[in-house]
Amino acid sequence: MAGGSPERFAGPAAAGSRGPVPRRRGEEGSQVVEFLGLLPVLLLVTAVAWQFILAAYAVVVAESAVRDAARVAAVAPEADVELAARRAVVAAAGSLRVQDVEVRLRRSPPSRGMPGRVSREVEVRARFAVPLVRLGPSGRQLLPVTVERRVVMPWEGGA
Repeated sequence: MAGGSPERFAGPAAAGSRGPVPRRRGEEGSQVVEFLGLLPVLLLVTAVAWQFILAAYAVVVAESAVRDAARVAAVAPEADVELAARRAVVAAAGSLRVQDVEVRLRRSPPSRGMPGRVSREVEVRARFAVPLVRLGPSGRQLLPVTVERRVVMPWEGGA
């Protein structure tokens, strides 16, 4: 080595040395072939990971949308509870497709501390379609996947 720079390997390693092994003829391009063989597996793993991310996102957004709808319905007048909750779910769902919304205003069970007090609560239950990675040239969804969330809040009677 002259001047601190490593010497370049210029030919076959001497017998008994531990230097670089020379390439054999016909191996040019083998790395590309190996990569192309592994590419479908990498794409499949990426698609599966992305699907789990989409499903987790759908659960978080669905929970938030139903909770927001229950809050809106809890302060709405009795005549507007259902409409207010439905609008709030759709508005808060963002990119998720809302499949079904159920809203009930009901009497809540008496509490232990106040057995004579009757209060009411609003229950909002909604079902959302989970976005899936579309496969194939048709872009068809193979399995319909849904997430359902339910929230119950005390009704304040439009106060």
